[in-house]
Amino acid sequence: MIFKKFWYIAIFYLVGIMILTGIGVYILFNTYFWLTAFWVFIMDLILTVVFFNFIGKEHKKLAHFLVSVDQNDFTPPYSKSFQDLNLNSAFEHLSRVIVSLRDEAQINFQYLQNVVNNISVAVLCVDKDDKIILSNNSAKRLFQKNILRDINSLKGSNSDLPDILMQLGNSEKKLIKFNINGELFNYTIQQAMFKIQNNVFRLFSFHNIQSELEQKELESWQKLTRVMAHEIMNSSIPISNLSGIVYKKLFDKNDQLLRKIDGDQMNDIKEGLQTIESRSKGLVNFVQATRNFTKMPIPDLEEVNLSDLIRKVLLLLNQKMAEKSIDLEMSVSNQEFDID
Repeated sequence: MIFKKFWYIAIFYLVGIMILTGIGVYILFNTYFWLTAFWVFIMDLILTVVFFNFIGKEHKKLAHFLVSVDQNDFTPPYSKSFQDLNLNSAFEHLSRVIVSLRDEAQINFQYLQNVVNNISVAVLCVDKDDKIILSNNSAKRLFQKNILRDINSLKGSNSDLPDILMQLGNSEKKLIKFNINGELFNYTIQQAMFKIQNNVFRLFSFHNIQSELEQKELESWQKLTRVMAHEIMNSSIPISNLSGIVYKKLFDKNDQLLRKIDGDQMNDIKEGLQTIESRSKGLVNFVQATRNFTKMPIPDLEEVNLSDLIRKVLLLLNQKMAEKSIDLEMSVSNQEFDID
């Protein structure tokens, strides 16, 4: 039994008090030795005082232990403080358990604190009064403050941030810019709400997406470069081919100007030069449009003569068809056939 010795001592005192009381009453009422009865009652009173003193000491030690538990103070030695060794052992065990639980809680808190402080995402935890009760190192670097008291103290990086945080819904994301050392950085803000012991808390996370945006921007420029290279090649190759065709029609193998040029050759030269001019203008327009690609103009639709369009396409392919011995004739019944 845990409290065996304590109960033995308590019963001993109670039995002694009862016996002395009985003896004193018997002597007082049944004999003439009233002085003896007086001394018996004195001994009974002393034993009663000792008994209550014993109980008071045990209660005082118990109260002291409970106060120490409440104040997380386990420095006083409880070993052999109680009369009952089993009771003393039980309290020592309880003290060790509480100390172990406290140390474990502190270790877990330190672990979580280190995890939160070493993540790259800025984290803020706010209570119902908009007081910041938790912030990690990333948040302090983001807002350039060592102490963050409430939401209104976050205006330094963005004046609209307090209003944005108050209006942000649960699990909602929002893109916002921060001015850090004179440079603008893009962040996404997300809120998560949770409840602990009837207290509602809001957890805000600030994720830096600047590197992702820069990567996307780089990919966009690479795509634009490929498009520009494709369009330039589409214009430069026909210009090069047509220049070669016109040159062959004007000069012989010895680079001498041909004296006789028939009507068909003259038409081919004329159409070739017109096509070169058209492609050159198209290339210039493309470069100009690329310079102003952020201001995309409204498409200017116009009618195009289909026969002229086909004739120009065939002229572009004339050299390749000649190399492959392909003869192609075009016959258009309606010269005024237009498309838009």
